[in-house]
Amino acid sequence: MFLKSNPSSPADAVGVEHIDGLYGYALVLTRNRTEAEDLVQETYVRAIGAMARLRAESNVKSWLFTILRNIWLNHLRHRRTAPQVVEMDVDGSNVGIGVETSTDPYSLYVSEMERLQVRGAIQQRLTGHRPVVDDVAKDLHMSPRTLQRRLQDSGSNYQRVLDEARHQMARYYLTNSVLELAEAAYLLGYEDANSFARAFRAWEGMPPKNWREAQKAAGPSGVQKPN
Repeated sequence: MFLKSNPSSPADAVGVEHIDGLYGYALVLTRNRTEAEDLVQETYVRAIGAMARLRAESNVKSWLFTILRNIWLNHLRHRRTAPQVVEMDVDGSNVGIGVETSTDPYSLYVSEMERLQVRGAIQQRLTGHRPVVDDVAKDLHMSPRTLQRRLQDSGSNYQRVLDEARHQMARYYLTNSVLELAEAAYLLGYEDANSFARAFRAWEGMPPKNWREAQKAAGPSGVQKPN
């Protein structure tokens, strides 16, 4: 690919072993081949520098994906010069989600925006593990109790928003990337591909492999990258 391996170097061997998965994930994040290559290159360089401090029992794959994600988040922070805008759902993935009835349209809008902010924060942390409410609340500069109360006010809860986040990311990964199903399952925080397949079947009524094939057969689906 764009990184050349040196068989005599353990660091290079690790980089080559996981490079396809890293590149697929980087491509999903950036939607740009050049930026994805640069992102993997930077991940690889940083990993080499820290390889000597890595414990023998460490999960190298999770470690590399975390490095890549953190680099990307730092890039995003540097790019942002205005308050973040959270877009409303555009792909219909949340049809049927209950929202508390209110006669105040503005209150409904604010509740929906807060729920989408939580979902976006969860998606930023979906890299090989299940994000916990305490970490997501910290990212949003609020207490876990406040986060859960606001979700309750919107007619939702943390588990439901986590499922929404995973569902939307799963649709995007399967439609717009070359990630293997096992890699997608890992990035979504599932223990294994079977757990991911069961969840996806509950969402879409079919296994993820069949859904991906159906999307390819139907042509471009227009599933947009989650915000």
